[in-house]
Amino acid sequence: MTNPALNLEIMKPRDPWLIKFVDHKAMAFQASLSQSNPFSYDDEADMSARWGGPAAQNTTSGDALKNTMKKEAVIKDIVAAQEDLRALLARVQTVQAEVDKLSSGNATLQMYIDNLTKQIAKR
Repeated sequence: MTNPALNLEIMKPRDPWLIKFVDHKAMAFQASLSQSNPFSYDDEADMSARWGGPAAQNTTSGDALKNTMKKEAVIKDIVAAQEDLRALLARVQTVQAEVDKLSSGNATLQMYIDNLTKQIAKR
């Protein structure tokens, strides 16, 4: 078995005569590392699960309830943000309509000024 975080090989003796060749302190240290690392894969089922779909998780009804409540809170936040964005979009469209109206008014005034200037120049 290997720990992907440290890339160390752990030897588990199958025969009793191999016990004297195994560094038990290193194995104990390795076991404490794998217990403190929530992302390490300690058994073969977890090792093979990362190549397939997500591993089945044992969730309790309390965890499912918490997850559902969190999801509902996130959905409420998203809906509120969407409503805020819709209000901002409506305001932007209103301001854009005012800008277009004022721009056309300015163009009309500029044309009037140009016509007056031409008439004065003719006299």
